[in-house]
Amino acid sequence: AYKKIAENEIKGCEYAIEAIKKPLNVKIQHLGNTVNAAYTEASPFPVGDSLLLYSSLRSDTVITLDEGKKQGYLFRLYKSKRYDGGWDDGELLPPVVNADNVNVANGSFSPDLKKFYFTQCKENEKGKLICAIYRSEYKNGKWKNKEKLNELINMPDYTSTHPAIAPYKKGRNILYFVSD
Repeated sequence: AYKKIAENEIKGCEYAIEAIKKPLNVKIQHLGNTVNAAYTEASPFPVGDSLLLYSSLRSDTVITLDEGKKQGYLFRLYKSKRYDGGWDDGELLPPVVNADNVNVANGSFSPDLKKFYFTQCKENEKGKLICAIYRSEYKNGKWKNKEKLNELINMPDYTSTHPAIAPYKKGRNILYFVSD
């Protein structure tokens, strides 16, 4: 097992050496303080070219784990709309997505923009953060019917997170996600 891990790490290093020789021509642009706080944004998901969903703790200072627990900081999902001069202030997604007393992150729409997948995380009795993937329907401009995905995705005592939906065969979709 260690040999396979080492071989994979070597391949990663070899790829990095080759990639450095042919850098990509990209432009990185800061979205401004209406979207970004100092340390706490994650999981951006663009919806077209005029809407951005992202997670944030909404803090302008570094938050340590212990301090964050004491202060009750929680990740929440926000949306920002693009306008001519940049992005507007982030607006919280509604409570059907941003439930009380849980961290919420990693939002992703289905290709038809009718279903929204996201992660909710909370500590179990042993202090381990356990995340599960949920889905909400977006109908007539409103979020509805939040449901936790089944135990094939959200296995008890394990974390499932970072959902991404992609078109699959014959009009079906496929869910990609991360789990421990």
